[in-house]
Amino acid sequence: MTVHNSPVLFGCRTGICGTCLVEVVGDIPPPQPEEREILENLAPHYPQVRLACQLELTGDIEMVVLK
Repeated sequence: MTVHNSPVLFGCRTGICGTCLVEVVGDIPPPQPEEREILENLAPHYPQVRLACQLELTGDIEMVVLK
């Protein structure tokens, strides 16, 4: 996902700051090991929470921006 026309607040864009946490509704690929490590600290019990800056979308999804 990119910053252009995005409702998501992006910080570092490298997956370490956590400012782009979103809850995803729909099928998406599992997180890569680096993202998984960050998510274990930020949202350990929420498998649908992802870092928007790390998503590689292949279709339409719904997401909720977490604050």
